[in-house]
Amino acid sequence: CEAAKCSEHTCATGTKAKTDVDAATTDQTADPAATCCEAAKCSEFVCGAGYAADTAKAQADQTATPTANCCTADATMCSSHTCTVAGQKKKADSDGTTKTDAPDAVCCEDDPTMCKAHTCAAGTKKIAASDGTAIGDDAAANCCEVDTTKCASHTCAAGYKAKADSAGIDLTADGKTAPENCCEVDATMCSSHTCAAGTKKIAGSDGTAKTEAPETVCCEAATCKDLTACEAGYVKKTGVDDSAQTAVPTAVCCDADPTMCASHTCVAGTLKIAASNGTLLAADGKTAAENCCAVDPAKCSSHTCADGYLAKANSAGTDKGDTPATTCCEADATKCASQTCAAGTEKKADSDATPIGDDAAAACCQNKLCKDFTCGIAQKYKDGVADTAQTAMPVEVCCMVDPTKQPPVPVKGTATFVAHAEMAEAQMAVHHMLAELLSVNPVDVMVNVTSVMNVAAARRLDGHG
Repeated sequence: CEAAKCSEHTCATGTKAKTDVDAATTDQTADPAATCCEAAKCSEFVCGAGYAADTAKAQADQTATPTANCCTADATMCSSHTCTVAGQKKKADSDGTTKTDAPDAVCCEDDPTMCKAHTCAAGTKKIAASDGTAIGDDAAANCCEVDTTKCASHTCAAGYKAKADSAGIDLTADGKTAPENCCEVDATMCSSHTCAAGTKKIAGSDGTAKTEAPETVCCEAATCKDLTACEAGYVKKTGVDDSAQTAVPTAVCCDADPTMCASHTCVAGTLKIAASNGTLLAADGKTAAENCCAVDPAKCSSHTCADGYLAKANSAGTDKGDTPATTCCEADATKCASQTCAAGTEKKADSDATPIGDDAAAACCQNKLCKDFTCGIAQKYKDGVADTAQTAMPVEVCCMVDPTKQPPVPVKGTATFVAHAEMAEAQMAVHHMLAELLSVNPVDVMVNVTSVMNVAAARRLDGHG
């Protein structure tokens, strides 16, 4: 090593290099400040913004705080102001700023090392008069305390937990209680479990973990004594307090109130109105059936039969299915709906509801006209018969042979001639038989025999057998 020279030493604030020492050749020694430096005078110091030189101290030493020792603060500038608010400090470089009428606002700012600069978490508040307290290693502990008006100060009951982000909510917000504002059921605890019918929650089990068998962990058998109230329309039985409720406590512990719909049985085709058990039988001056029951839409009771038809006897409670008209109804024997018109006649339009009176045919039926009849393939309509009644023999009344559709006249003596003669004879025999049948019961015979025979004859004469 070699000695360091004064030229390599920096003199401290308020001092300067000695003028009578050759800095380049003089060793620093063990006390370089004493060897190399001497006090600087105030006359050599330039006061900063907001300060003026104190001429009376021109020959005074600067010392380590030359501004304070050599200068005078300008009374109009921040340099002359001392912050009055706890937890604040002078703003950096504010000495040359005019301090105005609100010097703390202009010249000062929150000191980040003090509690004034700290924001307490939700549910906590600043400790009174702590602004000037140092934050230290734990700002929350040194600067804040629990706010007793917030959910952060509330302890939820067993089986409940603090709602998410509720710490800063007022205990009585929205007119609710602290438990309502601050807590919610813990889904892992018995508090969240509803015991099955016939059982009750074990006392004090809300804070018990419900596990995978909550009925076992959280619940126990209940008796009728535990049933505080029966369902609407029912009253508590006497002498059954020690009876187990079972899965249907109403059946075991309660009786239907005889003044309520719960005691009423609806007739076939109706069903109990939902939630009507608690309705008085005679409410609003109506009958029990009106107050308690409604038509069952799946039964015949809900179906209205068409005109001329009546509901079948005892059908009200029958399922109406997809064809209620036939399932639930039958023709009224006194109306045209029950009548079948004779051959050559047809039911009058919209006559089902017409009373048959003494003459059903006249009341219910009308003649069919030739224009509604189809003649055979080898026939045509007679001239001028379109609006003529068909009668029981519409072929005879409405049709005639169409010469343009007849087969060739067979040559006498040939097989065709013989077949044609046999067919004609057979056709005539059928006509006679038909006439005889019609004279007995014309309603039962509705066949156009002539048309059928004409088809057969044509096929045979054409050689088709």
